[in-house]
Amino acid sequence: QTSALLVPDAKVLLAHLAVAGRPMSPKLALMSAGIKRGGRGLVHDLRALNLVRTRDVGGVRMLEVCHDRIRDRVIGALSPDESRALYESLFRTLERSGQAEPDWLHALSLAAKLTSEAIQYGKAAAARARKSLAFDRAASLYRSCIALEPSAELWKELSMALARGGRGVAAAEAALEAAKRVPDDETIDWTQLAAAHYMRSGHFAQGEALGILEVGGDR
Repeated sequence: QTSALLVPDAKVLLAHLAVAGRPMSPKLALMSAGIKRGGRGLVHDLRALNLVRTRDVGGVRMLEVCHDRIRDRVIGALSPDESRALYESLFRTLERSGQAEPDWLHALSLAAKLTSEAIQYGKAAAARARKSLAFDRAASLYRSCIALEPSAELWKELSMALARGGRGVAAAEAALEAAKRVPDDETIDWTQLAAAHYMRSGHFAQGEALGILEVGGDR
């Protein structure tokens, strides 16, 4: 009923803010929505209907949808093609602006089905998480990238993140996946690493089985 009171451009702006999922600068939101004139009036109309609100984030005025239920309803009304187009528009706008964190760009490109971009920013976000010692977050991002491209590099990074986060068994399993994909001269190293993770985690049978496999030469 409320949306019936909105002009088309206001609906488009609301949809972009809903898809964004987090506060955005009004300028970038309007740019993503392709609105070049009358932006201030559109924001005023959306605020008057309690659909969006403004708040300061780090001293910068930002715009966001008022409530998750509003956001969910707006997104739920979009067709798959509309949704994908909105995510891609937001991604392109934020990428050009240089103002978005890599984890946000990863999420947007993932929803827009931009595979190479999703992997690029997923890896960047995971590296950033590892640097801040957020190893579980890093592992989650690596898994997201692996779902798109299960490369040896990503399995190795996942194994290291899991190990540093104290997830020994999961680190061993990831190391074994890496061992399947690395060049032949690296297979033993990653198999040994998997055995070490199992042993340190108290899973001696699995660790010893890998050790026996290596000694026996059946690789």
